[in-house]
Amino acid sequence: MKLFFINWARKDLGFTKVVKNLKKDGHEIVYWTSFLKEIDQKDFPETIFHEHLDALEGIPAPALLNEVFDPPGENLLHDMLEAESIVMTMMNKHFENKTVTERKYLYLNYIRYWNGVFKKYQPEAIIFPTIPHAVYDYLIYSLAKVHKIKTILMEPIWISDRVVIMNDFKNGSEAVSAELKRHLDRQILLGELSEDLQKEYKLQNSKEDATPIWHIYIKNKYSGYKFLKLKMQIVLKSIVNFTILRRLQSFLWKQFDSTIKKEYERVQQKPDFSKKFIYFPLHYQPERNSSPQGGVFVDQILMAETLSASLSDGRFLYIKEHPVQWLVRGLAYFSYRFRGYYEALAGLKNVKLVPIKTDTYELTNNSQAVATITGTAGWEALVRKKPVLAFGYPWYQHCPGLFRINGVDSCREALQKIAKGFSASTDDVLRYLYALDRASFHAYIDLDGKKVSQLNSEQNAINLTREISKILKA
Repeated sequence: MKLFFINWARKDLGFTKVVKNLKKDGHEIVYWTSFLKEIDQKDFPETIFHEHLDALEGIPAPALLNEVFDPPGENLLHDMLEAESIVMTMMNKHFENKTVTERKYLYLNYIRYWNGVFKKYQPEAIIFPTIPHAVYDYLIYSLAKVHKIKTILMEPIWISDRVVIMNDFKNGSEAVSAELKRHLDRQILLGELSEDLQKEYKLQNSKEDATPIWHIYIKNKYSGYKFLKLKMQIVLKSIVNFTILRRLQSFLWKQFDSTIKKEYERVQQKPDFSKKFIYFPLHYQPERNSSPQGGVFVDQILMAETLSASLSDGRFLYIKEHPVQWLVRGLAYFSYRFRGYYEALAGLKNVKLVPIKTDTYELTNNSQAVATITGTAGWEALVRKKPVLAFGYPWYQHCPGLFRINGVDSCREALQKIAKGFSASTDDVLRYLYALDRASFHAYIDLDGKKVSQLNSEQNAINLTREISKILKA
């Protein structure tokens, strides 16, 4: 098959070996975007290579600099309207200072180039290491759907080093769904699960700290010596590129100006656990968990408005900021946390912002349900037999006890069922874990995953090659 590999980097993770394995199996490696220093291009003489950062900026691959592709027509642009909306918002991460018109120009340039590349080289499958969220790769993914080209992508689920593989993140893992249907009438015992899944179930149903490992990594990175080292690197870089005075001015201004933390603390209220409430932990942004996996609900104010409008009298929505949002992004207002953001949330009917240090598990355990886009908090709630209102497409979307929400009507319907006593059962959760056990596999797609895995890069490449090959043959 003719294969494109998009944003397929990291030789130390075994990714280059995966491509070599698939080439050895008879596949044609037509196009590859990556950090090219990771690849010995002599091993792939027929492949078109494209530096990842050039692709992000809309710069063509060197081999195609002289190609003149036609601009997109009205029909294609209409077919891509949903993608356009998502891409324009996704640009907040890399192109925050671009105007709407500048973003639109870049977006149209993406379509012109990649639509031309598709027509010229006719890929049969496009392989991504994860759910595409680096702007241009999401455009490629969406365009592939329009052209009916097979897409393959992975998602780590952060239960040990388990990964699920899929063709479409909105549908999730078809293998997990199929396994769940296959065992709907079976009662699964905890002892039938693999050791890592037994451990996950016991952890989420205990009083031990269940903080996700990636959360711990981030907190460690932005605290103590590591944080000081990171700040020193920023200072030295700003001296080299002559931005030190601007950074110093910005720092001093923030000491007197309002910050997102100060705004949050002005409107926060202590939670009352005697009340009936839905718990909504905000997502860290920008990140793929909300864009593209949240669709329109990348706007978390829209999500809160939907929940607020759906609540019956006497019920509340408790919202808590993500514990690493301020740690990573700092305290300055920006596109995803603009001035007035928390005030807008706190101003909604029956909505309360609770202090950021409020224990998330205490909020989950005392809630009637947890609302999330795709967050880990939703998975933690399901394993604890709490219903979940999912506004996006999480890896656990097929788990019983989850309600997929797309607006006020579906939200009201779900909340009415929950008010009447609906909850997930132990049998449902164990059955889902059994399906997940059989349909996921051990691998990693980033350095954080490698830290928790016992696989070396060679073994990782073998596992990734095996699973990709299965889907290519399907």
